[in-house]
Amino acid sequence: DDAKAIYAPPLQRHEEEINWCENTQTVHNLIRGMNPWPGVYTVLDGKRLKIRDGQPAEGAGELCGRVLSATDEGIVVATANGAYRITSLQAPGKRTMTAAEYLRGNPLPAGTRLGNDADL
Repeated sequence: DDAKAIYAPPLQRHEEEINWCENTQTVHNLIRGMNPWPGVYTVLDGKRLKIRDGQPAEGAGELCGRVLSATDEGIVVATANGAYRITSLQAPGKRTMTAAEYLRGNPLPAGTRLGNDADL
């Protein structure tokens, strides 16, 4: 019914940032819903990393936002109730690449923290 339709408010910049302390399905839905535009990001060493694709993964960690593993299959990050595997991402000023391509030049040891300190 068109008479009941309303406009959604414009997205705010803070809504594009992944909060790793959310549950895995919420993180997955955010990434799927914001891709390709406006996209979502996380922070690594003070720089924005756009997350393009991924899926829920097996595993869990004590602290949300911590890298559990980083292999050619993807970067597995702890969430509030499990883990999420990042399979495609974009570094600042670079093209979109697979996690394997990114890791060749940017190793991420287990325990590396993603996200802002306020989220963790």
